Amino acid sequence: QEGDGISEFVTSVRTGRTVSEIETGQDEKNTKNPFDEVEVQLTKLTDQFPTGEDWLFELKYDGYRIISFVEGNTVRLMTRNGKDYSDKFKGVVPSLTELASGRATVLDGEMVVLDSAGKTDFQALQNYIKSPKGKALTYIIFDLLALDGKDLRGLPLIERKNQLEALMKDAPNNLHYSRHVRGDNTASVAGACFTAACEAGMEGIVGKKSDSVYSGTRSGDWVKVKCERRQEFVIGGYIRTDKKTSGISSLLLGVY
Repeated sequence: QEGDGISEFVTSVRTGRTVSEIETGQDEKNTKNPFDEVEVQLTKLTDQFPTGEDWLFELKYDGYRIISFVEGNTVRLMTRNGKDYSDKFKGVVPSLTELASGRATVLDGEMVVLDSAGKTDFQALQNYIKSPKGKALTYIIFDLLALDGKDLRGLPLIERKNQLEALMKDAPNNLHYSRHVRGDNTASVAGACFTAACEAGMEGIVGKKSDSVYSGTRSGDWVKVKCERRQEFVIGGYIRTDKKTSGISSLLLGVY
């Protein structure tokens, strides 16, 4: 093998400076993120599909909501409650560094573990946190909050997603762009997406206004419709409690 493998790289990933620029004490070139914490955008639960072409629909995933802050070769993975899960989910850290390529980036997405059918498996994700051996993480990214030091939260969602899709072209395999479909005036598109999601065993769908800003609140610009898995049972018998409080201590159920 020829070469030492590193001599061709003369620019610092962390600071963006060449070796000579570091020696002469020049300032860092890499931009910083415009903020280092954020209130996540939340969804409102509804049982009605929103209508109109100004709505975008995505799958709802079952995992951990993670905001990733990338600067140079430094990555922080923060939960919606402000906990740093970088060590727990360090399997995606190199991929995020590769994706950003030295650009300051803030991403919003869901950290998941997929089963053999491609469905998100929350129990498998919890098992991964306890013991990552034999399991693989996937970070499904659905929003771009900052890029190259610019705060993008005030841009319409569709513009943020367009920039995100371009950024994620040829992304590492464990980083997935969350695709969407545009709604219509009859709710048929949302209904079809919902039916497909439920039949595939997914959590449901999320509807987002295409022109909405990232307000970091539960404003109604993002809504979720969850698949309800129901089953009819027959009550075959019950035993009343012998405690002082009234109620039932046990129940016998049957199912066809």
